[in-house]
Amino acid sequence: MKSIAFRTFVLIIAAIALLTVGCGKGASSPTDAWKGFYAAAQKKDGATMKSYLSKGILSEVEQEAKKANISVDEAIVKEFGPEVAKLSSSTTDEKIDGDKATLRVSRVGDGSSEKLEFVKEDGTWKIAK
Repeated sequence: MKSIAFRTFVLIIAAIALLTVGCGKGASSPTDAWKGFYAAAQKKDGATMKSYLSKGILSEVEQEAKKANISVDEAIVKEFGPEVAKLSSSTTDEKIDGDKATLRVSRVGDGSSEKLEFVKEDGTWKIAK
C-alpha cells in the first residue's frame, strides 16, 4: 500500500514539474523569442504571440484592437499573421547589447532576410520591432 501511495506522489510531483517547465513563456534569448512567436503565429495563437511582444508593441496593438472593436489576441493574429507567413523560423546574426538586441530572420522563397529588434523586459526577451 505504501508503494502505491509513494508512486502516486512521485508521479504528481513529476507532472507538476513538467507543467511548470512546459508552460513558461519566457524567452532566454532573442532567437528563443522569435521561435516561440513564430510557432504561435503558425497556430494563430494570439495569446501566446502576445507573450513575446514588448510593452510598446502591445500598447499600439491594444489601441488598434479598440478602434476595430476586436480582442487584442485577434488583433495580434490579424496584424502579425500575414507578415510572419512570409518569414521562416531560421535566424542568423543575433547581436545583444545590454537589454537590446537584433536578429536576422530569413524570408521564405527569396533567400533575403529581415532585421528584427528585441528588448529585454522583466528578464525576458520580447520582440520590439
